Amino acid sequence: MALDLNELSGPQRRIVRDAFLAAFTAQTLDQLLQDELDLQPLATLVPAASFEAMVFNLINLSKREGWTDRLIAAAERTSNNARVRGLRASLETAAIVDVAALEQRVTAVAPASGGLERLVRVDGGFADWGLWIEKMTDIGRRICRIQYPDNLKMAGGTGFLVARDLVLTNYHVIERHAQAQQDPADIACLFDFAVGSAAPVAVKLAAAPKWLVDWSPYSPHDPGDAGGVPDPDHLDYALLRLQRAIGEGNVAGQPRGWIQIDSGRARPAAKSILFIGQHPQLEPLKLAIGAVLEPNGNGTRLLYDTNTERGSSGSPGLDAGLHAVVLHHAGDPDYSRLLGRYNQGIPLDLIVQRMAARGVPKFWT
Repeated sequence: MALDLNELSGPQRRIVRDAFLAAFTAQTLDQLLQDELDLQPLATLVPAASFEAMVFNLINLSKREGWTDRLIAAAERTSNNARVRGLRASLETAAIVDVAALEQRVTAVAPASGGLERLVRVDGGFADWGLWIEKMTDIGRRICRIQYPDNLKMAGGTGFLVARDLVLTNYHVIERHAQAQQDPADIACLFDFAVGSAAPVAVKLAAAPKWLVDWSPYSPHDPGDAGGVPDPDHLDYALLRLQRAIGEGNVAGQPRGWIQIDSGRARPAAKSILFIGQHPQLEPLKLAIGAVLEPNGNGTRLLYDTNTERGSSGSPGLDAGLHAVVLHHAGDPDYSRLLGRYNQGIPLDLIVQRMAARGVPKFWT
Protein backbone atom coordinates (compact mmCIF):
# COMPACT_ATOMS: atom_id res chain seq x y z
CA MET A 1 0.00 0.00 0.00
CA ALA A 2 1.38 3.42 -0.96
CA LEU A 3 2.10 5.80 1.89
CA ASP A 4 -0.49 8.61 2.15
CA LEU A 5 1.48 11.67 3.23
CA ASN A 6 -1.74 13.48 4.13
CA GLU A 7 -2.69 10.83 6.69
CA LEU A 8 0.43 10.59 8.81
CA SER A 9 0.25 9.28 12.36
CA GLY A 10 1.53 11.28 15.34
CA PRO A 11 4.93 9.48 15.41
CA GLN A 12 5.26 10.03 11.65
CA ARG A 13 4.51 13.75 11.99
CA ARG A 14 7.23 13.91 14.63
CA ILE A 15 9.68 12.43 12.12
CA VAL A 16 8.71 15.17 9.65
CA ARG A 17 9.07 17.85 12.33
CA ASP A 18 12.53 16.63 13.41
CA ALA A 19 13.68 16.57 9.77
CA PHE A 20 12.40 20.10 9.13
CA LEU A 21 14.06 21.42 12.30
CA ALA A 22 17.36 19.88 11.17
CA ALA A 23 17.09 21.25 7.62
CA PHE A 24 15.46 24.68 7.81
CA THR A 25 15.63 27.99 9.60
CA ALA A 26 12.62 30.30 9.88
CA GLN A 27 13.88 32.24 6.86
CA THR A 28 14.53 29.23 4.60
CA LEU A 29 11.19 27.68 5.58
CA ASP A 30 9.47 30.96 4.65
CA GLN A 31 11.17 30.78 1.27
CA LEU A 32 9.92 27.24 0.76
CA LEU A 33 6.33 28.14 1.70
CA GLN A 34 6.18 31.23 -0.51
CA ASP A 35 8.36 30.27 -3.48
CA GLU A 36 7.50 26.58 -3.79
CA LEU A 37 3.93 26.38 -2.47
CA ASP A 38 2.65 29.93 -3.06
CA LEU A 39 1.56 30.18 0.58
CA GLN A 40 1.75 32.92 3.20
CA PRO A 41 4.82 33.25 5.47
CA LEU A 42 5.12 30.93 8.45
CA ALA A 43 4.22 33.65 10.96
CA THR A 44 0.97 34.29 9.04
CA LEU A 45 -0.03 30.65 8.77
CA VAL A 46 0.48 29.71 12.44
CA PRO A 47 0.64 31.62 15.76
CA ALA A 48 3.97 33.15 16.75
CA ALA A 49 5.93 30.89 19.10
CA SER A 50 9.29 29.13 19.21
CA PHE A 51 10.46 27.86 15.84
CA GLU A 52 9.92 24.26 16.96
CA ALA A 53 6.33 25.00 18.02
CA MET A 54 5.62 26.83 14.77
CA VAL A 55 6.91 23.89 12.71
CA PHE A 56 4.73 21.57 14.82
CA ASN A 57 1.68 23.74 14.14
CA LEU A 58 2.54 24.05 10.44
CA ILE A 59 2.65 20.28 9.98
CA ASN A 60 -0.65 19.86 11.79
CA LEU A 61 -2.18 22.63 9.64
CA SER A 62 -0.98 20.91 6.46
CA LYS A 63 -2.56 17.66 7.64
CA ARG A 64 -5.91 19.32 8.39
CA GLU A 65 -5.96 21.08 5.03
CA GLY A 66 -4.59 18.14 3.05
CA TRP A 67 -1.31 19.51 1.66
CA THR A 68 1.32 17.65 3.72
CA ASP A 69 2.29 15.74 0.56
CA ARG A 70 3.05 19.02 -1.22
CA LEU A 71 4.98 20.33 1.80
CA ILE A 72 7.20 17.25 1.96
CA ALA A 73 7.73 17.19 -1.82
CA ALA A 74 8.79 20.85 -1.76
CA ALA A 75 11.22 20.16 1.09
CA GLU A 76 12.73 17.26 -0.86
CA ARG A 77 13.23 19.49 -3.90
CA THR A 78 14.90 22.35 -2.05
CA SER A 79 16.95 20.75 0.76
CA ASN A 80 20.20 18.80 0.67
CA ASN A 81 19.77 17.67 4.27
CA ALA A 82 20.04 13.88 4.61
CA ARG A 83 17.06 13.67 6.96
CA VAL A 84 14.80 15.39 4.44
CA ARG A 85 16.18 13.40 1.51
CA GLY A 86 15.45 10.17 3.39
CA LEU A 87 12.15 11.32 4.84
CA ARG A 88 9.84 9.04 2.82
CA ALA A 89 11.88 5.97 3.70
CA SER A 90 11.73 6.90 7.39
CA LEU A 91 7.97 7.44 7.20
CA GLU A 92 7.49 4.10 5.45
CA THR A 93 9.55 2.39 8.15
CA ALA A 94 7.47 4.04 10.86
CA ALA A 95 4.30 2.91 9.08
CA ILE A 96 5.50 -0.69 9.05
CA VAL A 97 6.81 -0.86 12.62
CA ASP A 98 5.31 1.33 15.31
CA VAL A 99 7.95 0.77 18.00
CA ALA A 100 5.85 2.52 20.66
CA ALA A 101 3.05 -0.03 20.18
CA LEU A 102 5.25 -3.00 19.33
CA GLU A 103 5.04 -4.66 22.72
CA GLN A 104 1.23 -4.66 22.64
CA ARG A 105 1.18 -6.06 19.11
CA VAL A 106 3.68 -8.80 19.92
CA THR A 107 1.62 -10.00 22.88
CA ALA A 108 -1.84 -9.45 21.42
CA VAL A 109 -1.49 -10.72 17.85
CA ALA A 110 -0.90 -14.35 17.02
CA PRO A 111 2.09 -14.78 14.66
CA ALA A 112 1.35 -15.69 11.07
CA SER A 113 2.21 -19.28 10.24
CA GLY A 114 4.62 -20.29 7.52
CA GLY A 115 7.00 -17.29 7.80
CA LEU A 116 10.73 -17.67 8.30
CA GLU A 117 11.32 -14.31 10.00
CA ARG A 118 10.16 -13.12 13.42
CA LEU A 119 10.25 -10.04 15.62
CA VAL A 120 12.41 -10.92 18.62
CA ARG A 121 13.15 -7.68 20.53
CA VAL A 122 10.51 -5.25 21.73
CA ASP A 123 13.04 -2.39 21.60
CA GLY A 124 14.72 -3.46 18.36
CA GLY A 125 12.42 -1.95 15.77
CA PHE A 126 13.78 -0.94 12.39
CA ALA A 127 15.72 2.22 11.58
CA ASP A 128 16.52 3.82 8.27
CA TRP A 129 20.24 3.12 7.80
CA GLY A 130 21.28 6.55 6.56
CA LEU A 131 19.33 8.47 9.18
CA TRP A 132 20.60 6.23 11.98
CA ILE A 133 24.19 6.80 10.88
CA GLU A 134 23.56 10.55 10.66
CA LYS A 135 22.08 10.68 14.15
CA MET A 136 24.90 8.60 15.61
CA THR A 137 27.42 10.89 13.87
CA ASP A 138 25.71 13.93 15.41
CA ILE A 139 25.95 12.31 18.86
CA GLY A 140 29.63 11.52 18.33
CA ARG A 141 30.37 15.20 17.69
CA ARG A 142 29.01 15.96 21.16
CA ILE A 143 31.22 13.45 23.02
CA CYS A 144 34.68 14.55 24.11
CA ARG A 145 37.85 13.17 25.59
CA ILE A 146 38.57 14.91 28.89
CA GLN A 147 42.34 15.14 29.22
CA TYR A 148 45.00 16.61 31.47
CA PRO A 149 48.67 15.95 32.19
CA ASP A 150 49.46 13.61 35.07
CA ASN A 151 53.21 13.45 35.71
CA LEU A 152 54.66 12.37 32.35
CA LYS A 153 51.48 10.89 30.85
CA MET A 154 47.99 11.97 29.82
CA ALA A 155 45.07 11.14 32.09
CA GLY A 156 41.34 11.84 31.98
CA GLY A 157 38.09 10.28 30.87
CA THR A 158 35.07 10.94 28.67
CA GLY A 159 32.37 13.60 28.77
CA PHE A 160 29.52 14.90 26.63
CA LEU A 161 27.86 18.21 25.85
CA VAL A 162 24.48 18.66 27.54
CA ALA A 163 24.10 22.37 26.71
CA ARG A 164 25.84 24.98 24.59
CA ASP A 165 28.81 25.24 26.99
CA LEU A 166 28.25 22.48 29.56
CA VAL A 167 29.91 19.06 29.67
CA LEU A 168 28.77 16.22 31.94
CA THR A 169 31.29 13.67 33.22
CA ASN A 170 32.10 11.77 36.42
CA TYR A 171 33.27 13.54 39.54
CA HIS A 172 36.05 11.01 39.98
CA VAL A 173 37.49 12.07 36.58
CA ILE A 174 38.21 15.60 37.90
CA GLU A 175 38.25 14.90 41.64
CA ARG A 176 41.83 16.10 42.24
CA HIS A 177 41.12 19.33 40.36
CA ALA A 178 37.96 19.93 42.39
CA GLN A 179 39.99 19.44 45.57
CA ALA A 180 42.70 21.87 44.38
CA GLN A 181 45.32 19.12 44.19
CA GLN A 182 45.71 19.81 40.46
CA ASP A 183 45.09 22.90 38.34
CA PRO A 184 41.73 22.87 36.48
CA ALA A 185 43.34 25.16 33.89
CA ASP A 186 45.18 22.04 32.66
CA ILE A 187 41.93 20.29 31.72
CA ALA A 188 40.88 20.29 28.06
CA CYS A 189 37.84 18.77 26.38
CA LEU A 190 38.86 17.31 23.03
CA PHE A 191 36.01 17.11 20.51
CA ASP A 192 36.03 15.38 17.09
CA PHE A 193 38.72 12.96 18.27
CA ALA A 194 37.62 10.06 16.07
CA VAL A 195 39.05 8.03 13.22
CA GLY A 196 38.10 9.70 9.94
CA SER A 197 37.20 13.04 11.51
CA ALA A 198 38.85 16.36 10.80
CA ALA A 199 41.38 17.78 13.22
CA PRO A 200 40.24 17.52 16.87
CA VAL A 201 39.11 20.67 18.65
CA ALA A 202 40.36 21.28 22.20
CA VAL A 203 38.34 23.53 24.48
CA LYS A 204 39.54 24.63 27.91
CA LEU A 205 37.29 25.05 30.92
CA ALA A 206 36.01 28.39 32.18
CA ALA A 207 38.18 30.17 34.72
CA ALA A 208 37.85 29.29 38.40
CA PRO A 209 35.48 29.14 40.16
CA LYS A 210 32.97 29.01 37.28
CA TRP A 211 34.41 25.85 35.68
CA LEU A 212 32.72 23.49 38.17
CA VAL A 213 28.98 24.21 38.01
CA ASP A 214 27.80 21.30 40.15
CA TRP A 215 29.05 17.94 41.35
CA SER A 216 28.23 14.91 43.46
CA PRO A 217 30.74 12.48 45.00
CA TYR A 218 30.86 8.77 44.34
CA SER A 219 29.69 6.37 47.02
CA PRO A 220 31.85 4.30 49.35
CA HIS A 221 29.64 1.41 48.19
CA ASP A 222 30.65 1.84 44.51
CA PRO A 223 30.78 -0.21 42.44
CA GLY A 224 28.41 -3.10 43.00
CA ASP A 225 26.75 -2.02 46.27
CA ALA A 226 29.80 -3.21 48.24
CA GLY A 227 28.66 -3.23 51.87
CA GLY A 228 25.52 -1.19 51.19
CA VAL A 229 23.75 0.86 48.53
CA PRO A 230 24.66 4.38 47.32
CA ASP A 231 22.40 7.12 48.59
CA PRO A 232 20.82 9.66 46.16
CA ASP A 233 23.45 12.29 47.02
CA HIS A 234 26.33 10.07 45.85
CA LEU A 235 25.89 10.16 42.06
CA ASP A 236 29.50 10.65 40.89
CA TYR A 237 28.86 13.44 38.39
CA ALA A 238 30.50 16.75 37.55
CA LEU A 239 28.97 19.47 35.39
CA LEU A 240 31.75 21.48 33.75
CA ARG A 241 31.46 24.88 32.09
CA LEU A 242 33.57 25.39 28.99
CA GLN A 243 35.55 28.50 28.10
CA ARG A 244 33.37 28.94 25.01
CA ALA A 245 30.00 27.68 23.73
CA ILE A 246 31.24 25.05 21.30
CA GLY A 247 27.73 23.58 21.07
CA GLU A 248 26.65 26.62 19.05
CA GLY A 249 29.35 26.07 16.45
CA ASN A 250 29.35 23.99 13.27
CA VAL A 251 31.13 20.81 12.24
CA ALA A 252 31.48 20.02 8.53
CA GLY A 253 28.77 22.58 7.79
CA GLN A 254 26.31 21.12 10.31
CA PRO A 255 25.43 22.49 13.77
CA ARG A 256 27.25 20.63 16.54
CA GLY A 257 24.47 20.94 19.11
CA TRP A 258 24.40 18.91 22.32
CA ILE A 259 22.85 15.77 23.78
CA GLN A 260 19.44 16.67 25.18
CA ILE A 261 18.62 15.21 28.59
CA ASP A 262 14.96 14.28 29.06
CA SER A 263 14.20 14.04 32.79
CA GLY A 264 10.94 12.19 32.11
CA ARG A 265 12.37 9.44 29.90
CA ALA A 266 11.81 5.96 31.29
CA ARG A 267 14.86 3.98 32.28
CA PRO A 268 15.59 1.04 29.98
CA ALA A 269 14.34 -2.31 31.26
CA ALA A 270 16.37 -5.49 31.64
CA LYS A 271 17.61 -6.90 28.29
CA SER A 272 17.15 -3.51 26.58
CA ILE A 273 19.86 -2.39 24.17
CA LEU A 274 22.42 0.03 25.61
CA PHE A 275 25.01 1.85 23.46
CA ILE A 276 27.99 3.62 25.02
CA GLY A 277 30.02 6.24 23.10
CA GLN A 278 33.39 6.49 24.81
CA HIS A 279 37.14 7.09 24.72
CA PRO A 280 38.48 3.82 26.19
CA GLN A 281 42.14 4.16 27.19
CA LEU A 282 41.71 7.76 25.93
CA GLU A 283 41.73 6.41 22.36
CA PRO A 284 39.71 7.92 19.48
CA LEU A 285 35.94 7.69 19.92
CA LYS A 286 34.55 4.15 20.06
CA LEU A 287 31.06 2.65 20.22
CA ALA A 288 30.22 -0.40 22.33
CA ILE A 289 26.89 -2.24 22.24
CA GLY A 290 25.40 -4.35 25.03
CA ALA A 291 22.26 -4.81 27.06
CA VAL A 292 20.86 -3.73 30.41
CA LEU A 293 21.13 -6.35 33.15
CA GLU A 294 19.24 -4.91 36.14
CA PRO A 295 19.14 -1.96 38.54
CA ASN A 296 21.17 -2.14 41.73
CA GLY A 297 19.63 -2.62 45.17
CA ASN A 298 17.95 0.78 45.45
CA GLY A 299 17.79 1.97 41.84
CA THR A 300 20.64 4.47 42.14
CA ARG A 301 22.72 2.52 39.61
CA LEU A 302 21.98 0.61 36.41
CA LEU A 303 23.99 -2.52 35.58
CA TYR A 304 24.71 -3.58 31.97
CA ASP A 305 27.08 -5.72 29.93
CA THR A 306 28.20 -3.02 27.46
CA ASN A 307 32.02 -3.03 27.28
CA THR A 308 34.07 -0.14 28.70
CA GLU A 309 37.70 0.47 29.67
CA ARG A 310 39.72 2.94 31.71
CA GLY A 311 39.06 6.32 30.15
CA SER A 312 35.39 5.50 29.51
CA SER A 313 34.27 7.09 32.78
CA GLY A 314 31.80 9.87 32.06
CA SER A 315 30.45 8.38 28.82
CA PRO A 316 26.80 8.66 27.79
CA GLY A 317 24.74 5.47 27.75
CA LEU A 318 22.11 5.53 25.01
CA ASP A 319 18.93 3.47 24.69
CA ALA A 320 17.70 1.84 21.47
CA GLY A 321 16.28 5.18 20.30
CA LEU A 322 19.68 6.87 20.88
CA HIS A 323 18.40 8.87 23.85
CA ALA A 324 20.86 9.46 26.69
CA VAL A 325 19.67 7.56 29.77
CA VAL A 326 22.72 6.85 31.93
CA LEU A 327 26.12 8.30 32.88
CA HIS A 328 28.65 5.45 32.81
CA HIS A 329 31.05 5.49 35.74
CA ALA A 330 32.38 2.12 36.90
CA GLY A 331 32.69 -1.62 36.38
CA ASP A 332 32.98 -4.92 38.21
CA PRO A 333 35.85 -4.52 40.74
CA ASP A 334 36.59 -8.26 40.75
CA TYR A 335 39.78 -8.46 38.66
CA SER A 336 40.32 -12.12 39.54
CA ARG A 337 37.92 -12.87 36.68
CA LEU A 338 39.01 -12.70 33.04
CA LEU A 339 35.78 -10.89 32.13
CA GLY A 340 33.79 -8.66 34.44
CA ARG A 341 30.21 -9.55 35.25
CA TYR A 342 28.85 -6.02 34.72
CA ASN A 343 29.50 -2.34 34.19
CA GLN A 344 27.36 0.30 35.85
CA GLY A 345 26.15 3.86 35.44
CA ILE A 346 24.01 6.46 37.13
CA PRO A 347 20.50 7.08 35.73
CA LEU A 348 20.40 10.59 34.27
CA ASP A 349 16.95 11.28 35.73
CA LEU A 350 18.47 11.06 39.23
CA ILE A 351 21.26 13.44 38.27
CA VAL A 352 18.94 16.16 36.95
CA GLN A 353 16.61 15.71 39.94
CA ARG A 354 19.52 16.46 42.25
CA MET A 355 20.64 19.40 40.12
CA ALA A 356 17.14 20.86 40.17
CA ALA A 357 16.99 20.55 43.95
CA ARG A 358 20.34 22.34 44.19
CA GLY A 359 19.18 25.23 42.01
CA VAL A 360 21.27 24.49 38.91
CA PRO A 361 19.81 26.50 35.99
CA LYS A 362 17.72 24.11 33.92
CA PHE A 363 19.25 22.76 30.70
CA TRP A 364 17.22 19.55 30.56
CA THR A 365 13.63 18.96 29.42
